[in-house]
Amino acid sequence: FPKPNGYQSLHTALMLGGQSIEVQIRTAQMHQVAEYGMASNCYLHGLALNDIYRTPWLDSIKEWQDEDGVSARDFVECVRRELLGKRVFVFLRNGKILNLSRGATVIDAAFQIHTEVGLGMHGSLINGKPVQFSYELRNGDVVNILT
Repeated sequence: FPKPNGYQSLHTALMLGGQSIEVQIRTAQMHQVAEYGMASNCYLHGLALNDIYRTPWLDSIKEWQDEDGVSARDFVECVRRELLGKRVFVFLRNGKILNLSRGATVIDAAFQIHTEVGLGMHGSLINGKPVQFSYELRNGDVVNILT
């Protein structure tokens, strides 16, 4: 789904040579909007801003929210939970990917690797920087458990 300002892009993280890099995938039109803004896209294609911001899927979601009497806060929480998922994916130094529950910490990652790693850890680095054991992992983090 596009952001309110029209920005759209597929983001993913890749592990190359022990480094995590972010990759963005988008069409030429998505790139135009991302780099130069919505107005430039309208100018290029001769569209009115109202035409761009009007999206059928957004209208149908608004109707659904109005019909069911769902509060804005509950609605946003539901969309966040369902669309953004309940998992987080992180890299280990060796390139292996861990699939963890959203909200997982460095300790959770250590124990998923192996019980002995979790029991023997004395420190951790995330993206090369020291963090607390309670650090909540984010998609694409590179995890290094110090044992």
